[in-house]
Amino acid sequence: MRGLRRAVVVIAALLLLSFGGAVLAAPLTLPFAVHTRWHDAAPTWRGVALLVTVLTVAEVAWAATYVLVGEAMPAIWIVPTVAAVLTIGLLTIRTRGLPGIMAE
Repeated sequence: MRGLRRAVVVIAALLLLSFGGAVLAAPLTLPFAVHTRWHDAAPTWRGVALLVTVLTVAEVAWAATYVLVGEAMPAIWIVPTVAAVLTIGLLTIRTRGLPGIMAE
């Protein structure tokens, strides 16, 4: 399973280089990236998964903002930035002892 998770994280990273590929594949790649972030034994892969997840969430937020309001300033850059910061916060908190949340 670890190899599959890592492969999907690499594919998700490559999709970030494409025009919209990460947005379209996000429903498939984000769960694998988050699972890798929480459960991989190697700190390097956890960091890579965090980076890929944050960038994918920011790109999805940008695309949604673009569809909803066009290039209206400042929403076009505030929404993705807030989404990225919240994702970093959610994926880096310590969750040991909190019921209902995946523990590291």
